[in-house]
Amino acid sequence: MRISDDNRKFREAYPESVPKRVSFKKGDFIGQKYEVIDILGEGGCGTVYLVYYNQHDQFYALKTFKGEYLDSELVKDRFRKEAQVWIDLDKHPYLVRAYWVEEISNRLFIGMEWIAPEEEGSPNSLDVYLKQSPPDLPQSLRWAIQFCYGMEYAYSKGIKAHRDIKPANIMIDHNKTVRISDFGLAGIAKPGELGQNINIPNQHQTMLGTSMGTPTHMSPEQFLDAVTCDERSDIYSFGIVLFQMASGGRLPFFTDNHNHFWSVLKHLHNEAEVPKLDSLLFPQIKRCLEKEPGKRYQSFKALRADLEAIHKRLTGEAFTLQKAEEMNSADWNNKGISFQNLSRFKEAIECFDEAINVDPLNAGAWHNKSFSLRALGKPSEALNCCDSALNINPSNAGALFNKGSLLADLGQLDKALLCFNLVLDIKPVYMYLISQIGGMLGLYDFAATDVKAICEKIVKLNLKPSDIDGLLNLGLIYYQLEDIDYALSLFLKAEKLDEEDCGVWFELMNIYFKKQDADNTIKYCDKLITNKKYTDLAMKNKSIILSITGKMKQAIGLLKDALDENEYLDVLWITLSGFYERTKCFDEAIIAAKKCLYVLETSKSKDSTNIAYVSNVISRLYQKQASSASPEIEQALRKLESTETEHCKQKPHTDAIKQLIQLYLNDGDEKKALHYCDLLIETTNYITDFGNKAIVMSYFGDSTGAIKLLHEILNERPHLDSLWFILSDIYEKKGDIDAAFKAAYNCKKALQKSENPNPQNLADVEARLNALRR
Repeated sequence: MRISDDNRKFREAYPESVPKRVSFKKGDFIGQKYEVIDILGEGGCGTVYLVYYNQHDQFYALKTFKGEYLDSELVKDRFRKEAQVWIDLDKHPYLVRAYWVEEISNRLFIGMEWIAPEEEGSPNSLDVYLKQSPPDLPQSLRWAIQFCYGMEYAYSKGIKAHRDIKPANIMIDHNKTVRISDFGLAGIAKPGELGQNINIPNQHQTMLGTSMGTPTHMSPEQFLDAVTCDERSDIYSFGIVLFQMASGGRLPFFTDNHNHFWSVLKHLHNEAEVPKLDSLLFPQIKRCLEKEPGKRYQSFKALRADLEAIHKRLTGEAFTLQKAEEMNSADWNNKGISFQNLSRFKEAIECFDEAINVDPLNAGAWHNKSFSLRALGKPSEALNCCDSALNINPSNAGALFNKGSLLADLGQLDKALLCFNLVLDIKPVYMYLISQIGGMLGLYDFAATDVKAICEKIVKLNLKPSDIDGLLNLGLIYYQLEDIDYALSLFLKAEKLDEEDCGVWFELMNIYFKKQDADNTIKYCDKLITNKKYTDLAMKNKSIILSITGKMKQAIGLLKDALDENEYLDVLWITLSGFYERTKCFDEAIIAAKKCLYVLETSKSKDSTNIAYVSNVISRLYQKQASSASPEIEQALRKLESTETEHCKQKPHTDAIKQLIQLYLNDGDEKKALHYCDLLIETTNYITDFGNKAIVMSYFGDSTGAIKLLHEILNERPHLDSLWFILSDIYEKKGDIDAAFKAAYNCKKALQKSENPNPQNLADVEARLNALRR
């Protein structure tokens, strides 16, 4: 996991635009632990990698969706459903086993058993057998019966239809046993989950759309609507497979018309007669391939009964069913991890409890349970689980990290720091753990000296990451420490490893933007824009750089052109509104802000924090528009002048000063607004009124000065919760979300330590912390 993907959300206002690796090649590492050995296959939307996991000393098939669908909510949602289907299937002798589901860099991966060929080059799927060494009748019967048993089990676990039965999805292991694979289309359950057709280069691949599957093996009804398919549709598809096994690999329906492949096959499946075969299986094949579902076998159990009868007549032996293995402690633990990664925490805990019941000394199950309990807001129970795991294995790095995270949540930062240091003492140290520790250091108010000490400890480990993600992880830790130059050097090293990695470009764009290096910022913005990656943030940063280098007209033109192409980029609308506001074009600023609000309110996520922020911007713009002539200022000044000096501390006088601060703020007169801020402080002698001055300073672009002012006061008086809250808001507007979180966290601590904490204030700061976490 890159720390950018795990921790950038605490620094960016739009966390959904975090970069991710598009694809992987031989020699790459996925999540710093899975080494890519080969690409096993690609379908319409998915890719399966052969990976080696050093910690298990084992090879796995690791499936994910293709890189071009990283921004497709349809494909990601469908893949999540597939992951849930796989995990719910558990263990069965005739199904390919899915061990776990894991989220890496905001992208789901399914870890499956790899059905290795008996020796290099030998078949490991029915598809390859049909091409190289077609099975004889007894072998065909054994495989067909095994397949039926596997499908019966899948239906018993809630599968409605597989929808993509074909020889390529029927694996054959080294024991010559069927292993059914690829339940990718089984998770489609209701209309509206399919979307538009996605064009793919190979007409034999699975197509996504209203009618989906592989056209050579699809039932007539599947061409019309895959959602309505049931077991009888799968029986039709398997009838095609039986035909292939009985005919030496030949398909009953096929066409060479590549331009109309789909439509021709649709016609053939609906109208053409099944070619006759000289085979004992032909009556069963013909019944499977009836055009009307009601005339087919109604279940795989019924088909299996006929096949077993033929097998017994042919061989003189009854078919022997291979028994399923019981779920062991490791199996339950893996299933719990998968539910955890699918955010199904209650089900995850049930699985971890099963793992612990089978083996009370399974330290991994104890520490994984602690993670789910933490996610459900049960810190005390979670800590107990961490301690149980550490009692079994004091060197369990995951349990130590979880315990440190829980202690940090509870404000026990010294104890948390001790846990994180212990994690780094355990060998071998994995980069993904360093990523998580780095994220925690950015979340809470650890002393800078302690953070630097941990970073120095990491460097002394001599990890020497050769992969891009590892370099970015270290770079972002230094970024958090404000060691910008060293972070930059690590990002540039990552770029040398892969000059086309959009994630590296994203980090370089941000760090050059932080350094206000206009030329290099624009260079990497243009790279991202040209390649259509994270264009919203790239456009935003480029326009801001143009505006602060005196090219406001060009900056506005850039945003308008981008929004003409895609009007749903809310971040660009609010940036454009800000530019218009700075040039005192209030009408245009209001229109742009309203466009932004419309996009936010009509989006699926409906981020309440952003909606509230933009609503406040619109209100402020209306005030500025109304007060541009400033008649209220003259009235307020007359009121102030008429107030007698000896009553300077009376409420009417202070109200007049506050009104003048707001009016000069709206009018854009920084000097006078700050003058009346100082007058208010002098008049009231309330130290909290420095908060008003900080707000004004930040509004006029001096966020650094405002932050410095507040820190000077809070270093002496950390109990002033209102100033912490204002500081958090200024950091957020500046874009430094991790600092905003720290300030809000200190506000909460100050409130909790006060004698009579205001319940509403506590609720407000808790809401702010939750928003910043998101």
